[in-house]
Amino acid sequence: LMELLTKRGINNPTQQFNNRLEHMTFKRESLVFLRPLMELLTVLTLLSNQWTRTEAYDIGCLYPQNMPNPLDSFYQTSYLSSRLQVRLQTETPIAIHGATLIGFCHQGCLAVHDNRALEVTGSRPPFVVPEFGHNSWSRELCNLQCRTIYLGLRRGNRNDTRSLIWDEWFQREFAPVMASWGVLQDLAFNIRQDISSCAPSNGSCFNQILEKDKFHPFTAGQLVAFRGFPRLFEDGWNAPGAFRYDLEENRVVRCTANCEPYTDTKGYFPKNNPGRRPPVGANRYKVTGNDRHW
Repeated sequence: LMELLTKRGINNPTQQFNNRLEHMTFKRESLVFLRPLMELLTVLTLLSNQWTRTEAYDIGCLYPQNMPNPLDSFYQTSYLSSRLQVRLQTETPIAIHGATLIGFCHQGCLAVHDNRALEVTGSRPPFVVPEFGHNSWSRELCNLQCRTIYLGLRRGNRNDTRSLIWDEWFQREFAPVMASWGVLQDLAFNIRQDISSCAPSNGSCFNQILEKDKFHPFTAGQLVAFRGFPRLFEDGWNAPGAFRYDLEENRVVRCTANCEPYTDTKGYFPKNNPGRRPPVGANRYKVTGNDRHW
């Protein structure tokens, strides 16, 4: 008990016990037989007062033993993300947009595990992990969970060629690495229901969930990913494929079936005759004659 009290910053509990006796009106000699019991009660009271505060986790025990250091982990997960983009033959603009999502995770997890860092929005997050979580290992676990959720968006709920490619990438590349690190069973590809029921700016709701989960970095990672979801719907890229352009109604409508990430929402179509081909040897990037539109 003395060792535990010292770790929690409580010095000399015996002296605190004696100080309490000073305020008693009866003779101290008459309490000699009660000393062991009262000293134990003092210790337990001090411990109870400490445990009613935020319960700190030890990142040395929480961070998986087989997981690389935070920098190497960040490098390897970035490589796995890039491998998925290559397998899906992702066009460069979409790959760049995907990188911004990863950046949102990285900066968001830094902001919630720091007293001064800002989110990519330039503002402080509505929830912050206590100082015991302000370290690179906690941030990287948060970052890993957040990135995993965004990677899951590329899979979606479809059953097409792209989803089969995603499944193969997961089984052959992502899952073996995460399993070797000891985190595969703990990572989630979807936002928890209790988190999605919060408003994205409701710090009180987020803090309640964090406290219930003892500020676990994976919970923080889900919260950071959820905080970024509004940007996915509002930045015009239509990354979740939640909208499509209805040619009959001539407007953007919500997608209800066969939805595809990054679906066009502007109604664009090539104006050149798709059946006409340029002559052999012609420069396909040179627009001539009537072909003045891409």
